[in-house]
Amino acid sequence: MNIKRRSILRGIGTGIAASTIPSWASGSHDSTRIGIVGGGIIGASIALHLARMGVQVTLFEKSRPASGATMNSFAWINTTSPDEHYASLRMQSVFAWRTLDQQLPLNVTWGGAVMWSDVDKPVFAGIQELVGLSHNQAAYPKNVIDAQQLSALAPNLVFPNSLETALHIPLDGHVDPVYSTEVLIEAARQYGANVLYPTEVEDLEFEEDRLTAAITNQGRFELDKIVLAGGTDTPILAEKVGYEMPLLHNPGLFAHSKPIEPFTNLVALKTSGLTVKQLQNGIIVAAESDAPPEHEQGVHTVIRQQRLEMPEAIAQEHGNRILSQVAEAFPVSQGAELDKVLIGYRPYPRDGMPIVGSLDSAPDVYVATMHSGVTLAPIIGQYVTRELLSDRPVAMLEPYRPNRFQ
Repeated sequence: MNIKRRSILRGIGTGIAASTIPSWASGSHDSTRIGIVGGGIIGASIALHLARMGVQVTLFEKSRPASGATMNSFAWINTTSPDEHYASLRMQSVFAWRTLDQQLPLNVTWGGAVMWSDVDKPVFAGIQELVGLSHNQAAYPKNVIDAQQLSALAPNLVFPNSLETALHIPLDGHVDPVYSTEVLIEAARQYGANVLYPTEVEDLEFEEDRLTAAITNQGRFELDKIVLAGGTDTPILAEKVGYEMPLLHNPGLFAHSKPIEPFTNLVALKTSGLTVKQLQNGIIVAAESDAPPEHEQGVHTVIRQQRLEMPEAIAQEHGNRILSQVAEAFPVSQGAELDKVLIGYRPYPRDGMPIVGSLDSAPDVYVATMHSGVTLAPIIGQYVTRELLSDRPVAMLEPYRPNRFQ
């Protein structure tokens, strides 16, 4: 972590002021002991929201915060989903992001998103299915724009002369997921959360069906409840209490450049696959597909089947090719140097929807696993806190319960 980032985190103070205690959280929670497994953005948000309510929070992270799927996320904050209910949940979280970004120095870039087609067919052939245009147009507009409007929004973007329509989503944003996670964790600490890393939870201890403790490589920690938010590691602990988590193997590859002069604040998506954003520090983050492309050496066949590090030379080859595609779309980025290529092994539930809620086999064990962790982090932090402290279900989470797969 650089000196500037450290000074910002030290200066957070109580950026989120303690508000009026909501009706569902009446009573004192300072004797409630809740553990959270996983120091990614979901675990960090839950830790902060619980700590604000006075809970004794212990966050266990096996390596370091934001070192797993969070670090390898594209971190586009959006409502994108053809499922209307899920799009509504995501929309709630986008607005929760905006509130949180006013309270803490999260450095969200609220530039919106644009989507355009680079092939000879109407833009909506690839986009309407993707974004779910039927969803709440008044509250969260998705606007059809022409070439002239696209040029005005993205003056550095080059697109086909034949382009007639594109899509503009003005309320979307993007963020540096590692930085924002660090800010959330530091804020949770200042509300009293105990953040432990490197500390791995190896087992859970029960008396009959009630949780008593987490057993870690650093010792035993007495708890009343525990939240499993460890991404792709969550199935290991869930299986110990009789729940088989249906996650798919879903690697994603992203190229990160060294910083260059700012050229866009948008998330830019080309329907043939390229996805681009630029962080506030000038770093380009881009991908050309949802999974590692094929390669003549065959390494990607293995990566698509199991967790594996990509050879450095091949990673560099992919990263440079992705940046060359960025330069075709944004010529001003020509010459940007590759800094790193990240392969993210992301938690991806079998039906693509979040898995959120207590386990039937162990009521004190709560699961919070989802693919769109960055988008959903603020609202999941709020709703999980409400469910843990009130023992009353949140209706918005009902479609996403763990038992739907059984």
